[in-house]
Amino acid sequence: YYDEFKNKVIDMTITTERPTRADELVVSARIYRQSNRSLRNDNTERFTLHACDDSLLIDAQTLVSRSWKCVTPDVIVGEVLEGCLGVDPAKLKILPKPGPSRDYIAQNIHPLQVISQQATVALDGMEPSYLHYMTYEDMDIGDPRGTHYFRSLKDMSEAGIGEIVELIYSV
Repeated sequence: YYDEFKNKVIDMTITTERPTRADELVVSARIYRQSNRSLRNDNTERFTLHACDDSLLIDAQTLVSRSWKCVTPDVIVGEVLEGCLGVDPAKLKILPKPGPSRDYIAQNIHPLQVISQQATVALDGMEPSYLHYMTYEDMDIGDPRGTHYFRSLKDMSEAGIGEIVELIYSV
């Protein structure tokens, strides 16, 4: 029955199969929907459970009405991710000081819309190419929650090869 799964946290373990080493990634997500439900026989049902990070569900329930005076986009993004979406500061990787500093008013919009608007105006030097995205990583510290990034394409393209990870998994 779906009620047994509704709003529960599911932990998934994803294992890579590399010739040189094996990596394991634990992902934690909240179940928010069931679909494709059908009976296989009189005793067994088949269905698909949909799950995502809590921050995405909180975004759907939350609106931001606030103003900032003469701040850079990274400040607004950090405050919205921590204060509105409840993201742990240890799970934030925000490129500091994207310009320009400016006044901003969020008028009753969702937190991820605020972040999207900040990505639109943030500059890395003269490059207007900021993105907000979330990944599951940090295998070494064993934290199964998502890590939120706010960085520029310029910064990503200049990153060392050590940041590029290929993950092969099967379900």
